[in-house]
Amino acid sequence: MILEDRVWQSIHDCIVVRKHKRAQTGFTNFNCPMCHEHRLRCGVINSDGVTTVSCFNCQSKFSYRFGFRVNQEMRTFLSSLGIPDREVAGLVYYADQIRREVADNPQLQRSLNIVVTTEFPSVALPSGARALEEWCKDSCDDTDFLATVAYLLSRGDGAVHATTYYWTPRRALRRRLIIPCYQDARLVGWVARAVDPEVTQRYHKELPGNYLFNTQFLTGKRRFVPIVEGAFDALLIDGVAALGASLVEFDLEPLYETARLLYEGPWVAERYLVIRDLLASSPDAIHPVTREITIAGARLSAADTFAALYRLQVLRKISERAFAGIDALVLPTAPTAYSTAQVLANPVELNSRLGTYTNFVNLLDLCGLALPAAIRPDDIPFGITLLAPAGHDAQLASIGRVFHADTGLTIGARNLPQPPLAALPADNNGDEIAIAVVGAHLSGMVLNGELKALGGRLLESTLTAPDYRLYALATTPPKPGMLRVAAGAGSSIAVEVWALSAAAFGKFVAAIPPPLSIGTVRLADGRGVKGFIVEPADIDGARDISAYGGWRAFMAEKVAV
Repeated sequence: MILEDRVWQSIHDCIVVRKHKRAQTGFTNFNCPMCHEHRLRCGVINSDGVTTVSCFNCQSKFSYRFGFRVNQEMRTFLSSLGIPDREVAGLVYYADQIRREVADNPQLQRSLNIVVTTEFPSVALPSGARALEEWCKDSCDDTDFLATVAYLLSRGDGAVHATTYYWTPRRALRRRLIIPCYQDARLVGWVARAVDPEVTQRYHKELPGNYLFNTQFLTGKRRFVPIVEGAFDALLIDGVAALGASLVEFDLEPLYETARLLYEGPWVAERYLVIRDLLASSPDAIHPVTREITIAGARLSAADTFAALYRLQVLRKISERAFAGIDALVLPTAPTAYSTAQVLANPVELNSRLGTYTNFVNLLDLCGLALPAAIRPDDIPFGITLLAPAGHDAQLASIGRVFHADTGLTIGARNLPQPPLAALPADNNGDEIAIAVVGAHLSGMVLNGELKALGGRLLESTLTAPDYRLYALATTPPKPGMLRVAAGAGSSIAVEVWALSAAAFGKFVAAIPPPLSIGTVRLADGRGVKGFIVEPADIDGARDISAYGGWRAFMAEKVAV
């Protein structure tokens, strides 16, 4: 394989024909195609195999490194440059092929300065670090050590006995609880949790970049991968389930910034207007906490309001781009649980903290679904929330029902078992048309996004009748061709049946390039649905891969080889 950075080349080719200028920093500046500004405030640079895009107008910033996957932000940027969706899909597929080639070739990794490793190097704990038990045996009375122990005890018995913790009198770490991180019983890193709640940087980490904490305790029987924010959560609970999904990096800072707008911006003034007269006439009739928060709205100006509204529009655009590449965002429903006494003692701060993962939802016009996830060893419940853009409630419900069933949690105060998860009907609704896909449009494959972009929904995974032969065609990206033969003279081929509205079906079919076409595909149960087929004249010289039983199995073996 000839190694070409086709992603960068495509970006370069699109920009050089537009109005642009070269900056002294090495960036090429041009008008941002995402926010449509006209002052050359977007810059792109390729350095050491990394293509970076940065817009000073809409605050977008993302990159692509040759030898790695193309992330969703870069895909959106490529489309905004006017590159057709099929060409973008081809670039994504090519980049993934390069990634696989590099992963198995140490010489290429060195030439591209890429480190690919699944085994992390062993490290040592911070200097002076000893297990808490050892410090206790020595009757250590250091005030910082005692504060660290008190913090651990405050997290409950489940936390105390979850692992062996460490402490060091080192100045930078003396008010932190050190949690070791292992891989195959080897220490490969550590995190130091601040014991003071006012500390902004809760965790100080010395870890490999792609390390997942606590995976050594996962069992192979579960379908879930715990993905939680902090080490304590990973130790105390089963965590967030992935349900076989592909996990992608997601920057939460724009969401946090939106949440700050809710309580620090003009939306407080909106609440102030509602109770302004009551505040003036009978302030004591309003709860003190509500009064304290709302009265701040009287100090905001019209300029503050417009500034916040403009910023919210930018944050909504960032949110839209981020959600475009995922089915749902999974977050804890709340970062922790407080007692009634704790909330009464510090109501404003603790209530705000409880809304860490939800305060931004309304302003960004998102929908959410809260779900029970686990019961901690101290009997405190933990839940997750699924988030998606408005109008995706049914999709969240579909994910949530499966997640909830898999937790095995009982229902209600009487601890009744959950009823068996009912199968969903595979029927298409209204004017929907069922279409069988056999190759690159399968779930998780390179062109599946075309179906999702048209509102397609997966009805079922099934097999065709044994009346077909499957061939690997010489297309880009690679696709199969399914040819119908005499009844019973072929193989049963794995397919997925998707549903598209009549309008979407028309758009989808119109965009199908030769040599593929749409015909009627007979399924194993005798039903006939529309689906991808190929004509006999188009399989000359193509490899017969029917023995694999489907395109996914063929591609899996091809990648493995």
